[in-house]
Amino acid sequence: MLPDNLVSMQNIFWRGASVAITGITGSLGTALSKELLKPEYNISRLVGISRKWQDQDRLRHELDNDSRLRLFIGDIRDIDRLRLAFDGVEYLFHAAALKDVKSCWYNPVEALTINGIGTVNVLQASRDTGIKRVIVISSDKGVAPASGNLYGATKAVCESITVSYNNYSASRKTRYAVCRYGNVASSSGSVIPVFFCQKDSGKL
Repeated sequence: MLPDNLVSMQNIFWRGASVAITGITGSLGTALSKELLKPEYNISRLVGISRKWQDQDRLRHELDNDSRLRLFIGDIRDIDRLRLAFDGVEYLFHAAALKDVKSCWYNPVEALTINGIGTVNVLQASRDTGIKRVIVISSDKGVAPASGNLYGATKAVCESITVSYNNYSASRKTRYAVCRYGNVASSSGSVIPVFFCQKDSGKL
């Protein structure tokens, strides 16, 4: 068990800061937004970038139109759009990705450009705009991707690139880290919503 003095608001590095989330309208981005906007963190601004305005409208409603929220419609494959969105941001959570294993299998180029090139763009734009800390959200599927698991393979590559970017930013203040995010019940693409839909038919 951690000593009490290690778990305190003083150790929450984004407290009072300007924070950004790529893929802000996804399952993790939505949950993280609700957490970050809690009064105890007192963040000054929450910047988000995602591709669908409909999901952004839904998120605004869920966040009660919080005045600190700044949403950009954009694609992480567009580095100029990222630089614009990241201006003035201090901390970044990179959660945007093509996450579905089956979708990556049938759309390998999209998987490569979104998860691979898109992540490189996020890392570079973060360095260019002087973000202090970047946390890249990876996957447990990146541990040892089996044959055909293109999603896991792209995430494994992203992990290596993210760590290596600390070398490229040695003279800058930007630092990079990776967090592996496991399967979450009822998140986008999980099987539980399917079970709920099948429940009414009486057959799973």
